[in-house]
Amino acid sequence: MRGWMIGVLCAVVGVGALAALLIVLATSSDATVLELEVGDCFMIDLEVGSADIDTVDVLDCDNSHDAEVVFVGTLNPGTDRPYPSDAEMFAEIDRACTVVGDDLIEDFGLLPIAPNETSWEPFQGRFVCVAIPFGAEPVTGSLVAVG
Repeated sequence: MRGWMIGVLCAVVGVGALAALLIVLATSSDATVLELEVGDCFMIDLEVGSADIDTVDVLDCDNSHDAEVVFVGTLNPGTDRPYPSDAEMFAEIDRACTVVGDDLIEDFGLLPIAPNETSWEPFQGRFVCVAIPFGAEPVTGSLVAVG
């Protein structure tokens, strides 16, 4: 009888822990950068330079932010292209980001976020163009609506 009660108690605790985890995951706004969509806003550590950026906390663009996705593209839609050299990949991404960012270029810098070799095939070479305001002050409102 005592073993049965311990089993029920463990099951109840396990279900409660699973429910709590699902609530945390459902309310989390963390997003993998390669899963971001046009119009997603977030804060970015501008000191990162060329460091890897894996996830960001997506914000409502009405809140203060210093980065917004202005374009998303793919370089390997058929997943049959081998991983390119950094120079080749960034040349393609820079061309795409620059064309899209022509309206923003005076007030915003464009940061290309490229896939690494591990994410190349599963994300079909997906890349993200992010607008970052010149200066140190975050902005409010969507750039996509403006641009």
